[in-house]
Amino acid sequence: WIAATGLDPDAQDARLERVAALCSADAVARARILRTLFDRPRDAGQKLLRTLTKDQDERLARMAVREVVRRGTSDTESFLLPLINDAPESIRRLLARTVGRTGFETYWERFD
Repeated sequence: WIAATGLDPDAQDARLERVAALCSADAVARARILRTLFDRPRDAGQKLLRTLTKDQDERLARMAVREVVRRGTSDTESFLLPLINDAPESIRRLLARTVGRTGFETYWERFD
């Protein structure tokens, strides 16, 4: 309902962050918040999305990492690299594929 209020994106982000803080023990509620973030514009909800990449539920964290990768903002790589050290194995594999592919593309473009 927050996304449908017509509030500006910053106000929606603030409300979603507040709801996420209040339901930190409820994985279903956090999953609903994450799904709401999937439907928002590319630049909206970045702070909360990045917080959810470190969620205690590995499945939610993996979904959040995929969304960060899908959005592909300018600082995506610099945000994702430190996650490789602390993330569970499934997320580390996802990050390695993502950063590895991006690194190769950057390397390849130098020779074009």
